[in-house]
Amino acid sequence: MGNSFYNYAYYSSWLAAGIGFAWLLFLIRWRLSGEQHLTACVLYWAVTLALLSFVEDWREQKEWESFVTRHRCKIVEQWGGTPINGEYGKTAYHCADNFIYWRELK
Repeated sequence: MGNSFYNYAYYSSWLAAGIGFAWLLFLIRWRLSGEQHLTACVLYWAVTLALLSFVEDWREQKEWESFVTRHRCKIVEQWGGTPINGEYGKTAYHCADNFIYWRELK
C-alpha cells in the first residue's frame, strides 16, 4: 500500500508539474508576446527551475520517509554508550541493517 501510494504521488506530481509548465508557458507567451520575448523566456525558465527544485525536494523527502519506515530507523544521540558527535545540522539514524545514516535537517 505505502509503496504504490508513493509511486502514485511521485508520478502524479511530475504530471501536475508538466501540465503546470505548459500552462505557464502559454500564459507567459500570451501576456508578454512580441518584443518582450526574451523576458518571457527568462521568466518561464526561472519559474520552471524553481518549481522543479520544489518537486525534487518534496520527492527526496518522501523517499527518505519511505526508507526510514522500511528500514525501521530511529534517531539516536549515542551508540554503545558513546555520544555521537555529528556534523552541525545533521541527525543520526540507526536502522535495522545496523548502519548509522546521517541526514541533514530541513
